[in-house]
Amino acid sequence: MGDENNRRKYDNRGSGGFDINSMFEQMMGGGMRQKPKAPDKVMEIVISPLDSYFGVKKDIDVTSLDCCGGCNGNGGQRNTCNHCKGSGYITQRFGMGHFMQQIQTGCPMCKGQGSVISVACNTCGGRGVTPKKEKLNVTIPSNVDNGDFMRVKGRGDYNLNVRDKGDIILKVIMANDNDFEKIGRDLVFKMKVTPIDILMDTPIEIPHPDGKLKIHLPDVFDSEKPLRVSNKGYKYSDRNGDLYIKVTVTNNKISNSKIVEGLKGLLEQTENVPD
Repeated sequence: MGDENNRRKYDNRGSGGFDINSMFEQMMGGGMRQKPKAPDKVMEIVISPLDSYFGVKKDIDVTSLDCCGGCNGNGGQRNTCNHCKGSGYITQRFGMGHFMQQIQTGCPMCKGQGSVISVACNTCGGRGVTPKKEKLNVTIPSNVDNGDFMRVKGRGDYNLNVRDKGDIILKVIMANDNDFEKIGRDLVFKMKVTPIDILMDTPIEIPHPDGKLKIHLPDVFDSEKPLRVSNKGYKYSDRNGDLYIKVTVTNNKISNSKIVEGLKGLLEQTENVPD
């Protein structure tokens, strides 16, 4: 009977005051407090569809805030804040009696630093940071798309509260150039042809990134519907995209009267040919 009572007491104590999940988290480091991180700095980087096709290295000019070397980020000579007595926060009480509550907030006088500047640094004027210009060489991987983000660690603004630099977040802006466009996995090329190109069935040359392609226009085609060349788009491990060719017919006026008369005669002969 005594053993049974002891076992019940042990079971009750274990279920009421012991959490196996909490112990496991502490053993795995889950209970450790993470170090605060400096805010990220967002910048835009402009690339072309061909940059995305191959991947590219680009130099970008960055102006960020760095820790002032003249005062080591302190802003100058400092004295203990009289408002918070150096704690960096103030305690406010609300309510009465048993309903009294205490709330701690950052000190407004010293902005939570516990000290105020008595003599400002000549280098930074008391800000604790100075602007720094540098050129960064970043690698843009292949197949990136408009609106994608990339992280450059530790090259952002210096944060006085964290005493560390944040990261730079690069937002990709896709700028169409050289008549190329990227739509998902597909590469789109805008091509201009003349009526003579169509009549003569002239091979059309496409400046594809992997090498020039020569294609013949189909006998019947609609310029509002792009032509498709399979497997010539962006390259992915599971499936490549396609190349789409948007054809625009330009009406370039022919100045040579003999050529014009010859074309008119050819068209009249074509109209008279029976189906």
